[in-house]
Amino acid sequence: MSPPEYDLIVIGGGIHGCAVARDAALRGLRVALFERGDLGCATSSASTKLAHGGLRYLETLRLSLVREGLRERHHLLHAAPHLTRALPFLLPLYDGGRWGRWTLRAGLTVYDLLAGGDTPGRHRRISKERCLEIEPGLRTEGLGGGFTFFDAQVDDARLCIENALDAADHGAAITPRCEVIGLLEAEGRIAGVRTRDSGGAVGEWRSRAVVNCAGPWVARVSDGQVLASRVRLRWSRGTHIVLPRRTQGHALLLTAPQDGRVVFALPYKGCTLVGTTEVEVRAATDSVEATPEEIEYLLECSRYYWPEQSASSEDVLFSFAGLRTLPGDERGPLGRISREARIQEDAPGLLTLVGGKLTTHRATAEALVDRLQPRLGESLPPSSTFLRPLPGAGGPPMNEYFEVAEDLLFEKYPQTDLGVLRHLLGCYGRRHLEVLRHFDRDPSTGRRLEQRHPFTQAEVNMLVEQEWAQSVEDLVRRRTYRIFRGGFDDAARSAWEKALSKAQALLVP
Repeated sequence: MSPPEYDLIVIGGGIHGCAVARDAALRGLRVALFERGDLGCATSSASTKLAHGGLRYLETLRLSLVREGLRERHHLLHAAPHLTRALPFLLPLYDGGRWGRWTLRAGLTVYDLLAGGDTPGRHRRISKERCLEIEPGLRTEGLGGGFTFFDAQVDDARLCIENALDAADHGAAITPRCEVIGLLEAEGRIAGVRTRDSGGAVGEWRSRAVVNCAGPWVARVSDGQVLASRVRLRWSRGTHIVLPRRTQGHALLLTAPQDGRVVFALPYKGCTLVGTTEVEVRAATDSVEATPEEIEYLLECSRYYWPEQSASSEDVLFSFAGLRTLPGDERGPLGRISREARIQEDAPGLLTLVGGKLTTHRATAEALVDRLQPRLGESLPPSSTFLRPLPGAGGPPMNEYFEVAEDLLFEKYPQTDLGVLRHLLGCYGRRHLEVLRHFDRDPSTGRRLEQRHPFTQAEVNMLVEQEWAQSVEDLVRRRTYRIFRGGFDDAARSAWEKALSKAQALLVP
């Protein structure tokens, strides 16, 4: 039997690949997505976890990029309120800092104007005393007040998963751990892909168009292909560290004392996320890890701004790094190179995406699928993703829903830990009901895997059954972010391994 023919094959299961699959499937196309690892396992889960316009891009007058980011931030706050939340920022002003008071006031005013009415709040000038009320442990020497403004925080890997879920709900075939090892050529065009799955089986899949969303590895896809042109890239590595709690609820936009580069300190999962660095690398390697030098760079920032808080390598709960993909034909410092997505036709039937931001993934996917229309030779309906919520959202405002759902859940599950129920609501939105189905079948699955954390066997069952999780790493790093909370010792790993084994056993007929 010949393999099925698709309208579109997407290479890469990061945020852009999953968003393209979703957009195309919602327009009625037959879509297949192949990812060599787990969904969102590389750059898409190694971001700063922000949905933002990019205040610093105003320095280089990239107004259209900032405006698009602010519009998409507004979209995410409504389309995925369980994954995206408004986040207040403090921008403290220090003597000799990178920006002066009037420069910042002008920049923040433009930022608010570009957002229009689509903003959680306007910026405000505040005094030194107010800065220290917001962040009591902040460095006082040279502090001359500051500004507050708003952006948003997002669970990046879960955002990727929910795009894939919506794509699959509309017929897309989502296949993680299946690597594209070559492109099929026929009649002068790219006509599909050759794959190899985790068991070594090789397959060929025909399609009318192929989209290369392999991120830092897009050039590998077309290597050795006669039709495809060579993709020129630059790469930079961004490192983050997770520390015990520093901030008191606000995120901080800081500048590194070493070189003046922008560094964020964000409240996240009860801890503080600090990042990021930007170091140019010569090639996209399979393993991307934080280096000791980059970790120390971020620790020095923490010591400078929180002088009374310990910040040594022993305090780092977790560190991670990811690769940014930048166009190779732009020279100069990395910070000056555009982060805008670039869609290029590398061969007839093959579109490649270079660059792009997490915040603007939906708009980029819409533009890319629009570009496919003449290649598919038929009229496609317009994209519906801007007005469509992700699977965990929809219906009445989520704050109201959370209040009602909490009351109902506490009444229905009086023996279940309240922290567990609140975690499920906050992480999955309306999809918490998928976890509760496992509670209903077996109440014992509602007990915590670890006493200090709100994760249960029922949640692991759902993640394996519905969200393509196949390893402990998938569970603790990308589905639940357990790894961010520190203390993942042998006992914790053993508990998660047992939970994974039980969940996988349920899938065996």
